[in-house]
Amino acid sequence: MRRAKFDIVAPAGAGAGYLRVPALEEAGVRHGFSCREPAGAARAGVEVGIHRLAEALGLAALPRARLRQVHSSQVRLALAATGADPPEGDALVTPHDRIALAILTADCVPFLVVAPANGGLAAVHAGWRGTLAGVLAAAIACLLQETGADPASLLVVAGPAIRACCYEVGPEVVSAFVKRDPAAGAWFAHPAPGGPKLDLLAANQAQAAGLGVAADRFLDAGVCTRCRNDLFYSYRAEGPGTGRIVTLAAVL
Repeated sequence: MRRAKFDIVAPAGAGAGYLRVPALEEAGVRHGFSCREPAGAARAGVEVGIHRLAEALGLAALPRARLRQVHSSQVRLALAATGADPPEGDALVTPHDRIALAILTADCVPFLVVAPANGGLAAVHAGWRGTLAGVLAAAIACLLQETGADPASLLVVAGPAIRACCYEVGPEVVSAFVKRDPAAGAWFAHPAPGGPKLDLLAANQAQAAGLGVAADRFLDAGVCTRCRNDLFYSYRAEGPGTGRIVTLAAVL
């Protein structure tokens, strides 16, 4: 895993600012991970937030695909706009350019996966349940199948998410992971006092590595949403009423 350099682009007009990873831009992916709304601004609804970010990124004219996220390993192909009733799932894959993919998070990991030589793109929502179910691996496998890309060419980037410093989970979560993979114990720290803490990034990197993604092609922005709750929304810090980070991306 390699730390990704990133920029915070200041808000323009009524919209939120966003985090941008230059390595993704260099791979042909126009993208943003939205920040909190500006101080004093009324919180935008999800659709408004997606639209504002699309305008800020110059993607407003593109068809957009999104999901009703359910913490699963379900991957959906995005070949056109999803409309007002998006399907259930937690990963979107498109083999085509000029389709914008949107996912929502508020501590879970937003992943963008690009096949630079083939033009394919995946957007993935990975909390502990999705990680346990193998959502990132499922998305990568689908992207490889749809594009014929070489796994070694893929670039995987993790955006703002809760990190191991703050992600305390119950013992049942540890048991579920270790039951599925005895090596999963390495992804948990056991501080005292406090319960076990899960490293979602390490768990997902293991999935990517299992499909041939090299460690130096797995990039992490390294921003903890709970630690930087001043900059990003965090479910753990604020509860279910918090806003959502919009991840929006398209290959141009």
